[in-house]
Amino acid sequence: MRDALKSNSAKLGRNNDATKQQLIWVSLLWLLVLVSALMTIYAVHDTRNKFSELEILRTEQNRLQVERGKYLLEESAYASFGRVEKIATEQLAMKIPSAEQIIVVSTND
Repeated sequence: MRDALKSNSAKLGRNNDATKQQLIWVSLLWLLVLVSALMTIYAVHDTRNKFSELEILRTEQNRLQVERGKYLLEESAYASFGRVEKIATEQLAMKIPSAEQIIVVSTND
């Protein structure tokens, strides 16, 4: 009978050790699942922030492109031949030279 009790207590000791080991593994796995969930939450949050920042930058890019287009249009208006001629004749009192006033210069190499 003593041998049976010793045998049973030895089995219980091994079962107790196995139960402790299983508990450790289950706890470790739960910890890893929790860490994985937290990292997923962080990644989603960071992605949303970056996307929001990207949309702000795209809006700014569009605004700057419109402004650039306006400046290019303004530049072409200032450089137009009609405007330059009008300023030359009205403000600078310039006139188109006659045929006798035109001198052609050429270089002979």
